[in-house]
Amino acid sequence: MAAIFAHMLRIFFTGAYRKPREVNWLIGIVLLTLGMLEGLFGYSLPDDLLSGAGLRILEGVMQSIPIVGPTWRSSCSAGRSPGISSSRGCTSCMSCWSLA
Repeated sequence: MAAIFAHMLRIFFTGAYRKPREVNWLIGIVLLTLGMLEGLFGYSLPDDLLSGAGLRILEGVMQSIPIVGPTWRSSCSAGRSPGISSSRGCTSCMSCWSLA
């Protein structure tokens, strides 16, 4: 993975991704993405205590995304936003207002 990443950086900074090689650049991006996904799922493939670490990291990343993560939705609908004492929940999203 380090070699693929170093190669992609070299291609990017030298500008070798331009015409007529843009298809090769896109194939390289796809291969880098597949390698990273294979690393994540290959890490969690064995059924031992170490295998859950990659999934916990992925769960933490997903929860940190404001709109997709469940922490934003749960704090919005439950009214646990700091400084808000209203029974409707927070005032930053329209889904709380539609619940009332």
